[in-house]
Amino acid sequence: MSNKKIKLRGSHLMLDCLGGRADLLGDKLYVAQIIEELVSLLGMRKLINPVVLDCNNAENDWDTGGVSGFVIIAESHIAIHTFPDAGLLTADVYSCKPFDEAKVIGFVKTSFNISKIQSRLIGREIEFLRRCRLLEFNEENQKK
Repeated sequence: MSNKKIKLRGSHLMLDCLGGRADLLGDKLYVAQIIEELVSLLGMRKLINPVVLDCNNAENDWDTGGVSGFVIIAESHIAIHTFPDAGLLTADVYSCKPFDEAKVIGFVKTSFNISKIQSRLIGREIEFLRRCRLLEFNEENQKK
């Protein structure tokens, strides 16, 4: 069995969004639909259906609740957390497959009627060795 050097490059886009429509931010089915559309928009492959939950927090003065949802994709994950009373949404898109960050930002802004977005993009990179049987098979066949 041979080892092959692989370089994994990923991007982690983090969005902090203000001024969103409370009715959309508080709608669990709508958030699930947006997560589904993001997966499709980015050409990713979901491994599970989106999980979206109501997060009621009436006993807390600063966080009165909202909606939290995520989907695990073959390329990593997408998550959205909303705070309807504050018009706030946070989102993370992490993928080892390249994606168009501007497309994500525009889609989220339009989908929730966001007035202000702060975005951060972190590049992630790691190099590692992977055992490759296919590589070994190809090397053996080339020798014959």
